[in-house]
Amino acid sequence: METALRFESSTKRFGLVAKQRFPSEGNFNVTCTGFLNAKDGSAHGTFVLGKKYYLDGLTKVDVGARYHTELGEVLYTVGGKKKMNITDNGLLSLDVKGRVTYGSKTKEPDYKASVELSQKVFNVTEGQDLEILLGYEAVNRRPYARLRENNWTFNTDFHAWTVMYDL
Repeated sequence: METALRFESSTKRFGLVAKQRFPSEGNFNVTCTGFLNAKDGSAHGTFVLGKKYYLDGLTKVDVGARYHTELGEVLYTVGGKKKMNITDNGLLSLDVKGRVTYGSKTKEPDYKASVELSQKVFNVTEGQDLEILLGYEAVNRRPYARLRENNWTFNTDFHAWTVMYDL
């Protein structure tokens, strides 16, 4: 089980995140994620059932359904990702992603399309790795960034931010 502490600047929520993945043969995945708010004790969770199709070493398609307790509805998703290595060692890459989500209660599908430039740096200091990611969400026309060190992750869309520490 993966656990982390998370703080979100936009909602001022601080809490504990727990995630358990149940992989199976045939690239089927079941994932359960929960969040416990440290301030008021409220909890919510997500249950995901999905299948991954790997078309080649760098292209993947995800198909699945998820139930989120805060939304109270089932969301159906189809998404894809194409990774293009810029350097031969794969440490600098460009990812193109797309996803369509349709909810059982919503009238319109939700579209996401993004492009991400990612740089990985191993052994910045002894035993410390770093990943720097810059992205652009095309539908909402918003840039975003992620800085990840072994246990720390900082995400921002330049309006709000989230920080996580993996336990």
